[in-house]
Amino acid sequence: MGGVLYRDVIADPAGRAALLAVWGEGHRVGAAQGLELDEVLGIHPDALLAPAAADVDAALRIVAGLAGATKASMLQDVERGLPTEVDVINGAVVERAQEFGLHAPANAQVVELVHAFERGELSPSPEHFERVASAA
Repeated sequence: MGGVLYRDVIADPAGRAALLAVWGEGHRVGAAQGLELDEVLGIHPDALLAPAAADVDAALRIVAGLAGATKASMLQDVERGLPTEVDVINGAVVERAQEFGLHAPANAQVVELVHAFERGELSPSPEHFERVASAA
């Protein structure tokens, strides 16, 4: 949604808040389903939910170091004018949340924004971070 590299998302306070909101909703939905989440980039899935900001910072530093120069695959699709997997990824979080009596408003905002990108109504921009973060 931001049109930037992962390291730029992490460096932007609103981008970071949006990232953590989307992740947190997905994590809650996965837990409600009884899923066992695997490590990604050597980071335990709970690390981005840690109560201590220093633990979250450490996890995000690892992400930035290993994948910071990367664009999200959905952003690459949007830039190429291709359909994205937003319904399968973020849309599934929203649907599963409803099944378990939970809410996933940040993921719903991502779905709405990416569909607007696909229709050519909006363009990816860091300006969208606050909208997603404040939805949570």
